[in-house]
Amino acid sequence: MKNSSPYNSIDEIICDYLDKKNQHMTELRGKEYWAASGLGKCKRLQFLSRKSTAISNNIPYKWKNNAEDGHSSHIWRQLAIKQMGSMIEYEGEIIIEDLHYAGHFDLLVMLADGLTLCDIKNQNSRAFKSRQKIVGKILPEHKRQLGSYFVFLRKLHPELKNARMYYINRDSGEREEIIVLFTEEYLKDIINEIKQLNHYWANNILPPKEVSGFCQYVCQFYDTCNKFRDVQAKLHDPVEETNRGVPVVSTTQWNIKSSVRKRAE
Repeated sequence: MKNSSPYNSIDEIICDYLDKKNQHMTELRGKEYWAASGLGKCKRLQFLSRKSTAISNNIPYKWKNNAEDGHSSHIWRQLAIKQMGSMIEYEGEIIIEDLHYAGHFDLLVMLADGLTLCDIKNQNSRAFKSRQKIVGKILPEHKRQLGSYFVFLRKLHPELKNARMYYINRDSGEREEIIVLFTEEYLKDIINEIKQLNHYWANNILPPKEVSGFCQYVCQFYDTCNKFRDVQAKLHDPVEETNRGVPVVSTTQWNIKSSVRKRAE
């Protein structure tokens, strides 16, 4: 048994653990891929996240704690679905080398209407209720992330019928399960977004800032981003959002690697 410790409190231990875990995950992912969870958000945010640019304001520990608590709530639900015999795969990794895309889906589940993809999201009461005002009751970035999983997974699972977003109110225990049907146009737009990001990356172009309420209160690159504001015109040329000039990657060229960490037995 240790007789001494460098820590002065329980919370200090937990915060140090979160820092080391986040650093490990960043190093593990490296700078080779666009994260599925970033799709639909500001392209400059995605660009700077991949660059791992030094930032002037750290993510608050309360947000890191919430994220970890949210992940732990996934675990027992995944176990429940597996024990009930409906699990096909969970915690699956998708890597598309040609598009420099990487993502982890939560669940592939067999239901009465066929194979479905599911993503679990935890929200506090305020976010859970405010989401009801959004068309379709799904946050755009959540739909984008789920759509990226769907467009690639159906190459491996042609029988994939639909996708579902499973929202949990972590304060009250309320749940809401939403079936999502994607149009081909929407799925093509996801691929376009990834190719636009690759265009910026390949040419070392800082994407234009996409201003939203997310910027000041959530974005960890807020201060860094503002430093570029006055010199933005010198850093990049305007790029059309229609993917003009970006090399087209046909679906036959996709090199899909699905590494499922835990496969249902």
